[in-house]
Amino acid sequence: MILTGWPEASPSWKHMPLRDGRTPQPGERHVAVVGDLVADALDKRIGDTIELLGTPFKVVGISKYVSVINRGEVLVPLHDLQELTYRKGQVTMFSVTLQHNAGKSEVERVRSEIATINGVTVSTPGEVLQNDRNVATLKAVSQAVTIIALIMGVVSVLNTLLMSTQERTREIGIVAAVGWSDGLIMGSILLEGLLICAVGCAVGIVLSFLASFLFREVPTIGDYLEFKPSLSLILPTVLAAFALCAAGSLYPAWRAVRMTPAEALQRT
Repeated sequence: MILTGWPEASPSWKHMPLRDGRTPQPGERHVAVVGDLVADALDKRIGDTIELLGTPFKVVGISKYVSVINRGEVLVPLHDLQELTYRKGQVTMFSVTLQHNAGKSEVERVRSEIATINGVTVSTPGEVLQNDRNVATLKAVSQAVTIIALIMGVVSVLNTLLMSTQERTREIGIVAAVGWSDGLIMGSILLEGLLICAVGCAVGIVLSFLASFLFREVPTIGDYLEFKPSLSLILPTVLAAFALCAAGSLYPAWRAVRMTPAEALQRT
C-alpha cells in the first residue's frame, strides 16, 4: 500500500470521497484514512487500529476513490509521516491550484516563478499523465482494441456487401441493361455500405454510453477501470469507420460492374 501525508490545511481533505467515517480534525495526531481496498484486505473498520512503520494509527475514515492507486492508499497527517520517516520539514511534492478562469499565460507565469526555486521540478497534470508508463500502456491497449474492432467492422461490411451483390446479380444486370452507368451502379453499392456503417455507428454510440454507466458494476473489472465517451474519442473513430467501410465497399462494387448485362442476366 502507499503511505501519504497531507498537511492539515490541504484542500484535498475537503474533496476526499469517503465511504465511511471522517477526515482528521485540526491538531489530531496518529489517525489515518485508509483506502477501501486496504480496509477490505485488512478487515479494518472505523475505530480500528492499523500499524504503520511500527506505530499504531487509529482509523477514522475509509476513502472511496475511483483510481485503484488511491484505493490502495493510506493517508495520515503530514506531521506524523515526517516523524515516522525522520524527514522533519521535508515534502516529496506539493500542488498549486489555480482559478478555473486562469488563462494559459497565467499558468505559465506561475510555473516560471515556481521553477526558479532550486531543486524544484514543475509539471502540469497533463504532463504527468503523458509521461506515465501505465497510462501509455493503457492507451496502447485501447488503441489496439479500437483498431481490431474497426477491422472486424470493415470485414463484416465487406462480407455483407459481397453476399448482397452475389444475391442481386440479376438485378444489377437489369439496371445495367436499362442504361445505368458503371459509376451509378458502384455509387449505389457504396451508398449501401455507408448506410450500413452509419447505422452501426449510431447503434455503437448509444451502446457505448449505456456501457459507460454499467461498466463500473461489472465484478472485478469495474473496480479498476472506467471510461466515459467523449467527442474527441467518438469523432475520430466514426470518421475512421466511414473511411474503412467506404474502402471495403469498393471491391463488391467493382465486381458488380465487371459483369456485362448479358452475363448478369444469365445468373440466377
